[in-house]
Amino acid sequence: IGTTTPGEQLHIQNYSGQVARLEIDQYSADANVSTIVGRKSRGTPGSGAAISANDDLLALVARGWLSDSAAFDSTNSIAFKMSASESHTSTAKGTYFTFATTPTSSTTRAERMRIDPSGNVGIGTTTPQQKLSIESNNSTGWLYLTTTSGNEFIEAATGFYLRAASQNQIYMDATAAYLGNIGAAGDTSSTRMTILHSGNIGIGT
Repeated sequence: IGTTTPGEQLHIQNYSGQVARLEIDQYSADANVSTIVGRKSRGTPGSGAAISANDDLLALVARGWLSDSAAFDSTNSIAFKMSASESHTSTAKGTYFTFATTPTSSTTRAERMRIDPSGNVGIGTTTPQQKLSIESNNSTGWLYLTTTSGNEFIEAATGFYLRAASQNQIYMDATAAYLGNIGAAGDTSSTRMTILHSGNIGIGT
């Protein structure tokens, strides 16, 4: 569409100063939504075959025009992929998301974030162990908070842990802050120091 030399099965080109775009409208008195569906099989149209773990089901990618070669890049510099985490059956359909970017002054695209089949989010890691896992090869600056008004803070509805390994912890709840080897569910029996909300400090008590 807009080109006499399409490079793909569907190729849309615009050079009239407007934005080249694909627009999908949905009109219905229900919860139905405009949808793009990607389907993947390891077989042929006449004889499908099951996908395997880590097969990409659908990807949104982008490429730019290269000033030094006067052509579009042949590789993707940024990518958002939806992939299978296992071979799919009628009772097992595990999937995950990945987001990848290319650093400035580089040509190597790398995964930056993923949402795994359990819903865990990994930044800098492909194997997140908790709801949010952050991994970095920098010695500082893993998590940075800023605001344009007031002070930055992290708030928890009930108790809140700060943990280095499993033996050095700070646990805070509505009454005090506890330092020591805090057990599960706020068990403070092995606390080394307690700071009450009144400001009283207890060591060994």
